[in-house]
Amino acid sequence: MKISPRLSLLLLLVGLLLFLGILFHSYLLDYVVMPIATLLLYLWRIIRSVDQAVYWGILLFSALVYVSYQAFFRRLQRPAVPVQTQPSGFNATLENIRYWRTMILVTQDEIEKPNMLKRELGKMVASMLAYKQSGSSTVEMYEALKRHKIPLPENIYAFLFPEESSVAGRTFKQTLQAIWQSPRRWVRRWTNREMADYHHSIEQVIAYMESSVTISVR
Repeated sequence: MKISPRLSLLLLLVGLLLFLGILFHSYLLDYVVMPIATLLLYLWRIIRSVDQAVYWGILLFSALVYVSYQAFFRRLQRPAVPVQTQPSGFNATLENIRYWRTMILVTQDEIEKPNMLKRELGKMVASMLAYKQSGSSTVEMYEALKRHKIPLPENIYAFLFPEESSVAGRTFKQTLQAIWQSPRRWVRRWTNREMADYHHSIEQVIAYMESSVTISVR
């Protein structure tokens, strides 16, 4: 079972709170639990002191207002929906949008390593380069990109073809660096900064392909 870093940090905080609660249980009992319990007891006595007829009256009045709003006001305020004919290719465009949106969502836990979205974007770049260079196939261009044989901006290479090293193949220095950088990565994921950088990198790849196509057309 794979546990996300955000869930790990949450479990760590819950465990820390439980440890502090056990360590300072008398302080929490006197200054937190007892005041809250006393306040809830007073609130319950106030609620019990009010006649139940008042509660039933409020409930019936709220139900009547809600039914009246649903039956009359919303129907009057509902605008007329004009009949629109969908243009040709609209469904295909919508399916493409859904496809790429799904690709981004399902790769959120694989930001720092090769994933499905990066592979598809890499193939798109390879297809664009193969179109610009006659006689080359997309597969050949993609393999050349994986070996860094074709000049691309470093940020594009770092995003589309990150180096994925296994845990068993790491050196002792790399393991220490990974442990040292773990809190920083947790904070970046917890604050959604890592996801924002991920989306920014996708925009950079798209902007690079757009600029390359524009230059080739000119």
